[in-house]
Amino acid sequence: MRVPIHRNVWTALPAALAFMVVLAALVPPVRKAAVGFATPALCAVRAGVAAARRFGQSVLPFSGAERSRLESLEQQVRQLRFEASRLIPLEAENRELRQRLALSAPVDWSLVTAPVLARDPLSWDRRFRVGRGRADGLRPGLAVLGRGGVIGRVAEVTETTGLVITLADPACRLSVRLPASGGAGVLHGGGGTGPGAVPLCFVDYLPRDLRYEEGEPVETSGLSGAVPEGLPIGTVTRFSPGVLRKVVRTAYVRLKVRPSAEFRWFRFVSILAPRQNASRRTSRAAARGEPTEDREATRKKK
Repeated sequence: MRVPIHRNVWTALPAALAFMVVLAALVPPVRKAAVGFATPALCAVRAGVAAARRFGQSVLPFSGAERSRLESLEQQVRQLRFEASRLIPLEAENRELRQRLALSAPVDWSLVTAPVLARDPLSWDRRFRVGRGRADGLRPGLAVLGRGGVIGRVAEVTETTGLVITLADPACRLSVRLPASGGAGVLHGGGGTGPGAVPLCFVDYLPRDLRYEEGEPVETSGLSGAVPEGLPIGTVTRFSPGVLRKVVRTAYVRLKVRPSAEFRWFRFVSILAPRQNASRRTSRAAARGEPTEDREATRKKK
């Protein structure tokens, strides 16, 4: 195969230049001749560099001022992206606040919107502290609402803050009813479940002679007086495949409940505080002998 002559020339030119540089360094008389020989090649290289620079300026004709403006615009874009990343959670917070404002309280009750101040990573799904307290009408036992339903009860209050225990905490107890089957019992938490998992609860003291169904809604009964009736709690779920109910001490039925409230992420909650001259429901529960959290606590003490 015959190689073109121009390809041989361009292949040999770098070697010839290197040879002349070395020869010029070793033999001074040759230096002048080497410079004369290399000058055309060096001029060609400079011309190529200049042409490339002109081409680049024609494609991106940025002067010093224009380059500074471009850098300034890039900095503004980075700043806007940072501010947008901060606005995303603020928008979610505003949306949640609007949802809270859209809630309506039952008669004789008022809604107190409270920001969540702190959640302990070790007990994130069982308790948290809110930025409302005694001065805002809070007292222990009041119902706390999250997105989707009841999320817990107020356990302790100071003048400006309150501690909330959720439905997942075994210390949280609520008088509940199952409208579909007609049962009434006491709901309590099943303990911590870990981040990301859905907490589970149990309802005790349910009559054995009633028929309960999976997916049956559970709501507050309002028999304790500290919580209004009809607030959504969750739905009945199975303990395991084929096991919907358990009989405890041959006396009553226990059901497992999946809460309907959102536990994983929230910045605000709503607390139902009774107005003055609020309803007195505990006497009605005592007259009918229905189970309440107060009655069940008294039974345990005995």
